[in-house]
Amino acid sequence: MKKFIKEIKKSVDGGELYYLESESTPVKFKNSKLYSIEHHADKGIALRVIKDGKLGFSLTNRLEDTKTLLNNALETAKLGKEVKYKFPSPSRYRKNLKIWYSDVKALEVKNMVEIGHTIVDELSKKAPDLKIDVEMEKIEENVRIINSSGLDLDYKKTYFSIFAVGFGLIENSFTWIYDGFWGSRLPKSISPILKTIIRLYKNSKKISQITSGKMEVIFMPTVLPSLLRSFELGVNGKNIKKGTSPLKDKLGKKLLNKRVSIIDNPLREGAANTIPVDGEGIPTKKKFIFRDGRLENFILDLDSASFLGMEPTGNGLRRGLSTPSPGTTNVEISPGDVSLNDMIKSVNDGLIIYGVLGGGQSNLLAGDFSVNVSLGFRIKSGEIIGRVKNTMVSGNVYELFNNIKAISKGRKEFMGILTPAILFKNVNVTG
Repeated sequence: MKKFIKEIKKSVDGGELYYLESESTPVKFKNSKLYSIEHHADKGIALRVIKDGKLGFSLTNRLEDTKTLLNNALETAKLGKEVKYKFPSPSRYRKNLKIWYSDVKALEVKNMVEIGHTIVDELSKKAPDLKIDVEMEKIEENVRIINSSGLDLDYKKTYFSIFAVGFGLIENSFTWIYDGFWGSRLPKSISPILKTIIRLYKNSKKISQITSGKMEVIFMPTVLPSLLRSFELGVNGKNIKKGTSPLKDKLGKKLLNKRVSIIDNPLREGAANTIPVDGEGIPTKKKFIFRDGRLENFILDLDSASFLGMEPTGNGLRRGLSTPSPGTTNVEISPGDVSLNDMIKSVNDGLIIYGVLGGGQSNLLAGDFSVNVSLGFRIKSGEIIGRVKNTMVSGNVYELFNNIKAISKGRKEFMGILTPAILFKNVNVTG
C-alpha cells in the first residue's frame, strides 16, 4: 500500500487508502428452531482522491488491480463535489485501546449454536406462550488507513452481539419481549437476558385498561434509543452543513433539562463501537454532545468540519468500504440519583414502557414522535398493575427532555447506547 500511495501522489493533490479485512459469522434461530449459519469473509480497498479540488472515490475487492482502482477514482473526481479539506497528517491516538478480545476470536460456531439452544430451551420452558428468535453474530476486522499526508496506521477489532426476542399471543394480544447484548467482547453470562424476558413475560399475563390523556411515563433503556435518534440527526454534521438541522445555530444554548448530559464515547472499553481512530484516521475522543442540558458539540467528519470552519471530532464513520459520514459511536446518558423502584413508587398514574413498535417519528429532525407501545405496563399508586394494549405515546423529544421528573442511577446498555431509565411528565398517551 505504501508503494501504491506514492504512485497516487503523482497524479492527484491528495489520496487516501482504506483497507478492510472482515470476517463475520451470524447464527440465527427462528420460531424456536435453528434457522441459519453463515460465514462471510471479505477483503477490499477504498480509495479517495482529491484532484483539482474535487473528490473522487472508488473501491475494489480485487486487491491486485490498483490501476483500475485509481482510474475509476480519477474519473469520479471529474464530476465529484468540491472539498476544502486535506487528508490528515499523523497524530497521537490510543494505540493501547482494548478493542480485540481473544475469547471472541476463539468462539466456534458450535458454541454459538449451544448458546442459542440454551436461550430457546430456557425461554420455551419459562415462557411457553412465546416463539423465540435469536440472532448472534461475531465479527473480526482488520483496518489499515494510509494517506498522502504521511498517515499510516492499523488496528484490529472484535465484535459480538446477541439479540433474543419472544413473540406470541398473550391474553389475546400479540406481544414482543426482547433483550440482548452488544460489545467488543463476550458477555459474562446470558442469564440477565433470560431473566429479563421471563420477568416481563410473567408481568404481561395480567392486563390493565388505560384512558387517554397526559400522564407520567417511564421510558426504559430499551426504548430511549428510538427517542435519541432525533438528537443524533440534529447534531450530525451533514445535516448542519445542509442547514436542515434545527440545532444548526444552537451551540452553547440550553436546550434540555439541566440534568441531561449526553456523551459520545468511542473509548469505552468493551463497548460495541469503541475505536481508536475514525474511518479517516482522525483520533477519537470522548465528548459531550449535551452537557447539563446545553448543546456543546456537533458530530463532524472532515467534510462537514471544513465546511463549517471547525475541527473534525473523530466521527467520520464508514459502513464497510463506504465513504466516511458523520455518526455517533457509543452514546451515553449520564445517570441520575434514584432507583428504578423508587421511580415507579413515585408515579400515581402512568406507564412504564419497555418496547415500542417501529420508529414512528413523523419528523425526525424536528423531534416529533408517535409510537405504538409494544410492551408497556400501567402504574397505579406506585405499583405496576398490568400490561396495556392498543396504546400509543406521542410528543416532541425536545419538549420531553425539558419535562423530566426523575432519572435512574442504574443504567443499561442497549444496541450500543448506555442509558438510565427516565421518568417524563405530561406525556401524551392514547389508549
